[in-house]
Amino acid sequence: MLSQDYNGFKQRLAISDKAFRYTETADKSENELIALCPTDMAPVNRRKLARKYSYANLLYEHIRCGFIHTYRPTRFATSDDALRGIFEQDPSRITYVNYLASEAARKIHFPLEWISGAAKNIAAGLDIEYARHGKVFGEALERPAPATWWLDGA
Repeated sequence: MLSQDYNGFKQRLAISDKAFRYTETADKSENELIALCPTDMAPVNRRKLARKYSYANLLYEHIRCGFIHTYRPTRFATSDDALRGIFEQDPSRITYVNYLASEAARKIHFPLEWISGAAKNIAAGLDIEYARHGKVFGEALERPAPATWWLDGA
């Protein structure tokens, strides 16, 4: 998705216009993506760019917000990968599915199995916080609001 928004990253990420489907195996970690950023870009802006295209933000922006506001994913995401049955063995793998360029080129697909796994991991983390502090989600965990949020490069 980054390569679609910033053409300069297409070559750095080795994204081909000829490939009609990508999976999460082509994705980069935050540190790998930061290393691919132009050297004249400030470090905090590199982090912000990498996090803008993180699964956490893409899931929030294109799935959560889409369904909350319009009852469907945004035009950059899809609720189905029609080629999954042909190419995919792993039902939880995130994919990027080709569409017409007028429809945002490739759209990200978060399978329900992946979303379910992420939700379970978050719940396990909340259980750890409960065990550590004796408080449930929504109660003050004695953590101040950060001056800079994670998405903004903190």
